[in-house]
Amino acid sequence: MEEEKKTRHQRRNIFIVLYAVVIAALVAVIYVLPSVSDAFTPTVILEYGKMQVTDDVVCYIVRNEQVITADRSGTATYYVEEGTKSRRGARIMDIDGSGYTCPATGVISYYYDGLEAQYTPETMETMELLPLPEDEEDEENVIPEPENIYRSSVAAGEPIYKVVDNTVWYAACRVESASIVKYQKGSKVSIVLPLDTVQGTVEQILDKGDYWMVVLKFNRYYEDMPKLRRLEATVITSDNSGLIVPNESLTQEEGVTGVYVKDISGDYNFTRVKVITTDGEYSLLESSSFTEKQEDGTTIKVSTVDIYDEIQRKPPSKPRTDPTGDEEADPEGEAQGES
Repeated sequence: MEEEKKTRHQRRNIFIVLYAVVIAALVAVIYVLPSVSDAFTPTVILEYGKMQVTDDVVCYIVRNEQVITADRSGTATYYVEEGTKSRRGARIMDIDGSGYTCPATGVISYYYDGLEAQYTPETMETMELLPLPEDEEDEENVIPEPENIYRSSVAAGEPIYKVVDNTVWYAACRVESASIVKYQKGSKVSIVLPLDTVQGTVEQILDKGDYWMVVLKFNRYYEDMPKLRRLEATVITSDNSGLIVPNESLTQEEGVTGVYVKDISGDYNFTRVKVITTDGEYSLLESSSFTEKQEDGTTIKVSTVDIYDEIQRKPPSKPRTDPTGDEEADPEGEAQGES
């Protein structure tokens, strides 16, 4: 009898222990495991930063310019220096006492390369932008260098000076296919030239087959502009401030771009974002809010991410809806930027 009572007591103790183990396991599953799992979820803290997107290009300077030639041979006497702005009718030089005047208001230049009629705003769309010669034997890509034609005596028929429109000029840039995403028609850009950095806009983007032609338009005068033709330059396509985010953190839901932001309970919620620009690896985001135009022409204010928000570095891939209404898989880590 005593033995049977002892056995029942042992069974009860075992049951109590097993019950406690089950309860502990449930507590771990419900409360502990999510916290442990969350601790291993890679995240990013959003902070302010600046992003400058650049592109190194070969560019051709295109101008409205008129070349003046000598109608006689003789000794040249000059009254205007290189780069001087002259009004129409102003006296520029004499050849043996015969005066030559400015045919239109503009900048006087004595640099000439013989390409003045070939590289014009009217012919830009059909221009072929040759790359720089690879070496001294690369004759195929050679073009004439501008030469200074300021001299003491001239021969009939020779160019003696040119008048350049200083109010507007262009840089036709040879852009590689991998870099064309940096440009957007109508956007503001800057070009870094030997003497200064000049601001302009993207006028045209033309597909030339094995490269792209991006035409930049400028209305700010650059001192050496009349004497330049082909040169290497750096184009700054974007220079902005905003919240920096890795492109792998961007994803899409229902056709809109966003990130997953961690809330105070540890959950991750999809939040829409507006991408200002990207360099291919990181993107710059608007902070706090942005405006969005609706189909009816009205605008709405959209709340977005803010500084110090914690987001998932690499959100899970989810199907997204394209504009046609079909669902497609979102490639892991693909950045779906808006600009």
